[in-house]
Amino acid sequence: MSDAFSSAISGISSNSARAAVAANNIANANTSGFKASRITVESSGSGQQETHITESTESGSFIPRSDGLPEGSELEETSNVDLAEEFVQLQISEHGYSASAAVIRTQGEMLGTILDMLA
Repeated sequence: MSDAFSSAISGISSNSARAAVAANNIANANTSGFKASRITVESSGSGQQETHITESTESGSFIPRSDGLPEGSELEETSNVDLAEEFVQLQISEHGYSASAAVIRTQGEMLGTILDMLA
């Protein structure tokens, strides 16, 4: 039964990382030149999950930036954060938390039932 608990804790940890990456991307959505981070979660054979965070290589949009001078117009890169994608990642994280909490709750109930049967 400790394998289920260990897997649930690993799930909570990976979903926490997913939420943190999405929150960082949302917080920096209006920062010029910011590159969004992406998280990948890989499961090992033992039920443990490994998270890998990488920075996106896609460029953001380019908008003209003028300092009030018509001849001094430059292009400024915006961030490449897709807010819709970040909110989807937050939803995935929320459902992952719920699933991991249900595993922990079920394991506790099973242990309680076993103890009641033994007593």
